[in-house]
Amino acid sequence: MQGAEFKNGKAYVEGKLVTGSANFILNYVNVPVMFKYSLVKNFSIEVGPQIGFLASAKTKTVVNGYSGKHEMDVKKLFESTDFGLNLGAGYDFTENFSVGVRYNLGLSNILKTKFGDDSKLHNGVLSFLAAYKF
Repeated sequence: MQGAEFKNGKAYVEGKLVTGSANFILNYVNVPVMFKYSLVKNFSIEVGPQIGFLASAKTKTVVNGYSGKHEMDVKKLFESTDFGLNLGAGYDFTENFSVGVRYNLGLSNILKTKFGDDSKLHNGVLSFLAAYKF
């Protein structure tokens, strides 16, 4: 799950300028291809491309002056695929237990709809992991 939150945004609703907040919840199936290199014993770095397929996209909005939260499917506003570059590092504490961190830098503009300007939107995801090998 990826997404964004906008607070105190302004929009016109029924001809009236209102403020509110919106949460975009984007669900992707991501497929990374990582190349791992051990710098020293137990410590490694990794890099590789990633492709993501948009499974669903929803927004939850709260507009000041209107009651309740409003949910809407907004998948048509976003591109169906996302390309990114992953960078990461890991440390093996033991033969069976390791931890790591990875950042996905979104390279694609995922915004399909144009808003009359050159609006662009890119994913950026920071991930932490803990692994136990059996």
